[in-house]
Amino acid sequence: MKRVRNKDKFFNNVDLVLQEFDFDKVHKAMKALDWKWNSCNGVPSKQNLKDTARSLLTDLLNSDYTEVGTGGFTAVRHSFKEVELRFCIDDVDSFDYK
Repeated sequence: MKRVRNKDKFFNNVDLVLQEFDFDKVHKAMKALDWKWNSCNGVPSKQNLKDTARSLLTDLLNSDYTEVGTGGFTAVRHSFKEVELRFCIDDVDSFDYK
């Protein structure tokens, strides 16, 4: 199992990503699309979004996975300390058509 070597740097980067991510924009899009999560019994609040994003990012800490996601979010670990957070409304690749 690959483990993050520098946990302080990892968590600093998680905090930075969460601070810079535009949760307001995601929340507005989800409300406009009436995008509901079962765990919230409706459109999630901004705090639900933040909590879910933090959970996904921290799940990468001691995981073999470099990418995890749910509810439109994808968290990616690019190295032992660099992380990325995405929110996707639509996605397609050639694998869908084979």
